[in-house]
Amino acid sequence: MKCKKCGAEWETTGQSLVCPNCETVAVLQPKEQQFLWEEVKKAEQLQDRALRAECLEQLAAFGNKKAQYLYGEVLRTGDGKEKSVTDAVVWYKASAKQLYAPAAYQLYCCLRDYSFGSSKRLNTFWLRVAAEFGSAPAAYEIARCYEVGDGMEVSHRYSLYWLTRAAKAGQAEAVFKLAKMYATGDGVEKNVAVASSLVVTAHPHSLGEFLFSKKLGRGERVSIPDIEIPTREEDRFALGVQAEQEAEPAIAANIYFLCIRGGNVSANYNLACCYAEGKGVAKDEGEARRRFEAAANEANHTGAMMKLADYLIHGIGGEADREAGIAYYERAVALGVAEAAYRLAQEYHHGEGSDMGKAYRWYEKAAAMKHVEAKREADILREKIAVLYDNAVAAQQAEEYDKAFQLYSLAAKMSHAGACYRLAQMYQNGVGTKRNMRRAVYYYNEASKQGHLGSVYCLGVCYFKGEGVACDYNVANRLLTIAAKQGYGDSQQMLNEMKRRRHVKTGRKFYSISTVLYRKGEVGDAIRFRSIAAQLGYARAMYVMGCHYEFGDGVPLDREKASAWYSRAARAGFTGERGNVKGGFLHARKELLRNRPQ
Repeated sequence: MKCKKCGAEWETTGQSLVCPNCETVAVLQPKEQQFLWEEVKKAEQLQDRALRAECLEQLAAFGNKKAQYLYGEVLRTGDGKEKSVTDAVVWYKASAKQLYAPAAYQLYCCLRDYSFGSSKRLNTFWLRVAAEFGSAPAAYEIARCYEVGDGMEVSHRYSLYWLTRAAKAGQAEAVFKLAKMYATGDGVEKNVAVASSLVVTAHPHSLGEFLFSKKLGRGERVSIPDIEIPTREEDRFALGVQAEQEAEPAIAANIYFLCIRGGNVSANYNLACCYAEGKGVAKDEGEARRRFEAAANEANHTGAMMKLADYLIHGIGGEADREAGIAYYERAVALGVAEAAYRLAQEYHHGEGSDMGKAYRWYEKAAAMKHVEAKREADILREKIAVLYDNAVAAQQAEEYDKAFQLYSLAAKMSHAGACYRLAQMYQNGVGTKRNMRRAVYYYNEASKQGHLGSVYCLGVCYFKGEGVACDYNVANRLLTIAAKQGYGDSQQMLNEMKRRRHVKTGRKFYSISTVLYRKGEVGDAIRFRSIAAQLGYARAMYVMGCHYEFGDGVPLDREKASAWYSRAARAGFTGERGNVKGGFLHARKELLRNRPQ
């Protein structure tokens, strides 16, 4: 190659088109290309092989893939140039890298037939590239490899798939072989119409093929059945990965495109990486971000989630969206990715809107998932939190409540259970801050999650008394039971009191039912329900039962039992004077007697 600007010369195979001296990109203008192709055509007509080879060499040097392939043919056959299979392979490879299928197939043939030290795996790679991008002979050769197990596992279905592709592309040998299979039912369902349609499309190359074609005749044209392969896209994707391993990024990118079109949405991740790094395609962060998003959402690809989260948080390839980025990290953590938990911790630790509490929790999460660096960071933070807590306790003991409140708040944000408990107590007692039971309940709850027994007890009491939270005996019972099992404080007494109150609450309901029954004149049933309510500890029911016995209403008159019920009601804190219960009872009894049918 000779630079038109500085005159420097260098060796190239159509890829190194940048001048090493002045870094000018060597470009062949369209008119120059057209002129050289016309020269090639004239040389072919004049059978001037040397001129044809010279023109093809110039075109090939400037990166024309077809010219590179044709020049490789010149060197392989020695047609107008000294024969050199080694040099031919160099040009075939340059063309094959640009996805020119005939060149990839010839490269495979040369690597197979000549000793270049290449592996069977590499040879098969170029054969598959040729077949993927439309070489009919390559498709026929792969069909043969699958049939006999040459470098691939024996698979009749895969062999039939590639044989069908070769036949549809017009490869004569494939056409007649497939036609015979359909004509005889060998390995496929017998279908003479398909066999007849196939042989019409190809010219016979032997007497046997001619006679076979003659025998089938020209029937009605039908389409050739498609062959489906369950793992087709996975195999194609594996070829793309191999292309990356063989340092052929352009081939890899194009194969990933094919995979995506075929329905393999996870290939979006690999293609996105190509766009992100500019491997095989022009670097495009926006396109990379779009494809990472597709792989994350459509294929649940954890690697894509990680990359997309990073792009969103740092505004790469589009606008920044920190919340969305964090959401993708959390999705990856849910799928078991420890690195995602670590990166979340790092974001909360060092990122915008730092939150040491969340940072510490995510470090702990990542450490639990065996992330070594996260464990180290968690240990460092744990030591800092312990120092904060100790300073807060010292400040509280020195009655520096404002300072203690500040330090407890910092430690509580980093999920220190003891700090949460003490901060809750300061809110509950109004020490160092205004009394706020809702905040107290919040911090009791935070400490309880970490198993702090004192917080479990205090939270249970809050639910029992309805302080800072709606009264809920079920939750209170569960929490106080945990504390009582550990013998904490007066948990058992609280449970007993709660049990009594629950009975009283049930008794109130029975008493309400009894009142309705009494008004209806069903005195016996009313007394039975009032007796149950009284036994459950409802004081009003006890007093009214005393009224029934005092006046012999629905029961035999019995002053002693009446006195006993009045005494029980008094011990429960209920007196008849409150609301004149006895007067109300007598009025209701009078109304009942008045309305009773004669």
